[in-house]
Amino acid sequence: MNNGCTMLSYNMRQGGPQQDVRFRKALHHLVDRKSMVERLGENRRFPATGMQPHDYLGQEDHAFDPSVARKLLDEMGYTGEPFRIAAIWKHLADAYWLRDRCRAFGIEAEVVCYEISELAQRVRDHKLNAEALLHQFVIDEGEVSLLELYLREDSYVRLVMDEEVSARVDKIASDLLASPSPEYRKHRMQELEALMNHEHVVLFLLFKGLQTVHDPSLRGVTFNSLGWIDFKNVWLQSV
Repeated sequence: MNNGCTMLSYNMRQGGPQQDVRFRKALHHLVDRKSMVERLGENRRFPATGMQPHDYLGQEDHAFDPSVARKLLDEMGYTGEPFRIAAIWKHLADAYWLRDRCRAFGIEAEVVCYEISELAQRVRDHKLNAEALLHQFVIDEGEVSLLELYLREDSYVRLVMDEEVSARVDKIASDLLASPSPEYRKHRMQELEALMNHEHVVLFLLFKGLQTVHDPSLRGVTFNSLGWIDFKNVWLQSV
């Protein structure tokens, strides 16, 4: 079982209410992640506040505070601008739950469903036509997969990030990669996660348990960071 983190990445490459950090903070406080786990069930395990599960985290969502969310929306003067959430079919249940939650706070949220290939192309071409993107990242290789999330040119998080935050990410990552110290690299990795949270670049939602069911003669079956099986590592054990 691998830990998949479901998140909402804000599209900072186009206009919309997500350009105001108060809007992004409001969503952080209006989403009841515990209720989301209980309502949707299946492989959803517990609320996420970052990319990696921490020992002290449980079923509680300490960020959930509707009064703070309403105050932030009032302060920014939100007046019903559309907020579209792009997703592929396997994330539609999460997207629709999030849409309904936003609507309960007066946010004009909609869900736009794309095929996998079309979504990837639109994000690469900066033609997403949505203010946010709901997707999942699988934590499979520690530092390597986490850095891929921030640095790879085809990473959804990277592609919709604004240039100022991208520059700050690159600076921290460069320092991290230059250090031979595991403890220092861990510290800098935590700084990257703190930057994501402080600027509300993404809205961390849930951790999901991912399982594979396959013929026992198959070996090397693992998920990559995008949640797909890495077929290059699969091999058949002779009987």
